[in-house]
Amino acid sequence: CRNINVSSNMIKNPARGGIFAQGDSNLAMITKNTIIGCGDRGIHLYNTSGVRGEISDNSIRNCKKSGIMLNRQCSAGAICNNRVESVSGSAARGIVLYDCCQVKGDISANKITKCSDNAIHISTKCTVKGGIRSNKIKAAGKNGIFVYSESGVSRIQNNVIESAKGYGIYMNTGAKGSIYANTYKKGAKSMLYVMGTTKGLVPKSVSVKK
Repeated sequence: CRNINVSSNMIKNPARGGIFAQGDSNLAMITKNTIIGCGDRGIHLYNTSGVRGEISDNSIRNCKKSGIMLNRQCSAGAICNNRVESVSGSAARGIVLYDCCQVKGDISANKITKCSDNAIHISTKCTVKGGIRSNKIKAAGKNGIFVYSESGVSRIQNNVIESAKGYGIYMNTGAKGSIYANTYKKGAKSMLYVMGTTKGLVPKSVSVKK
């Protein structure tokens, strides 16, 4: 399939994922879908050419794994204005990039509440060219924003992170990016944790509200 818009669907209680794409799908956008109670991931792109435009304005709640996941050399134009709520189960994360995936624009203006793991998880040689900015994160079971080894985010900026059980922002060994003007509210072990050696990491202008 090519140039397909996946838009304005109501998906309730699927046994596995809500929206799944694999192979040479080349989607135009995934937008304005409501996904409730899926047994796996809400939106899952796996080893596909990805989404040329945005994954935006989707509402995902009560899923057993991640809300939105790009997995294995996928890309998206942007991930923005989504609401992910009450994602539970093993490694249940809000928004995930895993294994050489890329977002060409921003991960921005998303509201992520009550994930049992990291709210935003950037892993294994993934990149976010635009940045992670202006997201509202509340009650993450682990870290608010997690950037793993050899992954890069141009900037992590203007996010509000509240009541994370781990760290507000966790940068692992070899992670790259600038961090500034984020707001941390109660509950995290620490505002920012940097593990080992990083590349070009610039933390500044940290705002703390208790």
